[in-house]
Amino acid sequence: THAPNVLNFSKSAAIKALDDEGLHAHWLPGIHTDTVDSGLVARQNPGSGARVHKGATIDLRLSLGPEIVTVPDVTGLTVKAARTAIEQAHLSVGEQTEAYSTDVKTGRIISTDPKPDARVHASRSVNLVVSQGPQPVDVPDVSGKTYDEAASILTSLDLQPGRRDVYSDTVPEGTVIATRPPPGATAHAGDTITVNVSRGPHLYRVPDVTGENVDDAVQQLQDAGFKTNVHAFPGGPGDVLRQSPSGGSMERRGTTITLFVF
Repeated sequence: THAPNVLNFSKSAAIKALDDEGLHAHWLPGIHTDTVDSGLVARQNPGSGARVHKGATIDLRLSLGPEIVTVPDVTGLTVKAARTAIEQAHLSVGEQTEAYSTDVKTGRIISTDPKPDARVHASRSVNLVVSQGPQPVDVPDVSGKTYDEAASILTSLDLQPGRRDVYSDTVPEGTVIATRPPPGATAHAGDTITVNVSRGPHLYRVPDVTGENVDDAVQQLQDAGFKTNVHAFPGGPGDVLRQSPSGGSMERRGTTITLFVF
């Protein structure tokens, strides 16, 4: 006789069909399948049409329906490690795309689709998004701007401004002198850009030399980094009567201090 086709039969219907042909059913453990509804015959051996003798036994397996598995959390793993974890979960790796990230190291997984802990059918593909690291950014030229203006420009490019106040004889106070790295250099999103902001010129206190001998006064002022211009009135002992700028004032080094001597 020939084995009848009992695939997609219920258990009772399969038993009856085999009995009608003088055959016996032997039930093996059920199997997961996406193509046969749960509770119906998913496998038979010998298969439909095979020649068998009367009283032969046909091995049958009922469908357990699709196997449902949990998507593993592979974020932060290398592609190799992620692939191993996904395959061990009875899933496969699907599309692999790249994206910039300031949080995830280059070559590691940013995210998956489906998301971690999702319940899906076994063998489903899991798509991976892999980090390219931070996005490259050209450092803009913010010299001549206020710090707030410069910080706004840098922040809009995902760069982090870091203020550093420095003295300058040529750039007005509160104005950006330069950045480090310089304009045009390649940085990456999340990098800190040092912004040098002018404090104006470095000022030094002028020594008060009134009443001192002119030679001593000149030497003292020169030692402090100032130049001197002496206006002497004849007939006196050579002492400083007055100075301009006055002692105690704040001036740049190299400023000329005029001494009025009698």
